[in-house]
Order: sequence, then structure tokens, then C-alpha cells
Amino acid sequence: MIIPIINIIAIVGNQEVIDSIIMIIDGIIIIGIIVVIIIIIIIIILIIYIIIIIIIIVIIIIIIVINIVIIVIIILTVTVVIQAAYSEVLSWLVSVCDEPQLIVWDCKTSRLLYRIEVPHGPVVAVTCLSVASAGYRLVTGAADGMPPYVFEELRLQC
Repeated sequence: MIIPIINIIAIVGNQEVIDSIIMIIDGIIIIGIIVVIIIIIIIIILIIYIIIIIIIIVIIIIIIVINIVIIVIIILTVTVVIQAAYSEVLSWLVSVCDEPQLIVWDCKTSRLLYRIEVPHGPVVAVTCLSVASAGYRLVTGAADGMPPYVFEELRLQC
């Protein structure tokens, strides 16, 4: 369409008009190119923003999944203490949990001393315990309905 206009003007023969029209057409073409470049830059910036948003969403999802895994691990591995008894003579704290064992702690050093399997059975949780006033005898009971088990000479058992 540009060529016919130039041809028409060329037929008219006015060179100044032709030069003015060519400069206007060149200006329009340059403005068009600049507009296209600006549109391309805006599209690239939008694509970068979208990629950043997707990366942030993926990171948030990963953090949520990691937190869920940590919570599940904590729930599956944490032992709930049901009852505890203290032996003043030995400075030991004996606790029973939802597993068939006694856990013996040294209160002076805050260290785990022993895990003692309780003879109530492999799947029966110990539900109660008591330390005798002398501090060397421990009695445990469980939900199995069996008579309590007595640990004589606790210091020797451990």
C-alpha cells in the first residue's frame, strides 16, 4: 500500500511532499517497531513473574510436605509417658510408656540408663508402677489383667 501512494505522489512530482511522506512513513515504522519491542519486553517480564510465582508455589508445597512428613514421623516415634516413679535412694526416675518396657533415667546426669523389657507380654503396655520407699523394689501393672510384676533389687536388675 505504501508503494502506490509513493507512485501517486511521484506522478505529482513534488519532491518535498514525497520526502515528507517518506519521513512520516519511516517514523510510523520506527514507532511500530518500538511498540512491538515494548510488547515483547512486557511479555517476557510477565513470563518471568509467572515463573517466579510457580517457583514460590512449588517451594511452599515442598515446605508443607516436609512439615507433614516431620509431623507424621513425630507422631509415629514419640512415646507417651503414662506414669513415672522416683527412687530417692538411687536418684532414678522410672517411667512407663505405651510400650512394654520401663525406661530408667539417672536424675543426676539426665541420661537414659536402661530400657527394661517388662514380662507382662510383648504387646501389653505397662499402665502403672510404684517404687517402694526403700527405693530398690519396683512394682508394675498392665492392662492384661495379670498380677503385678515385682522387680526385686532394682539396682541389680538394671
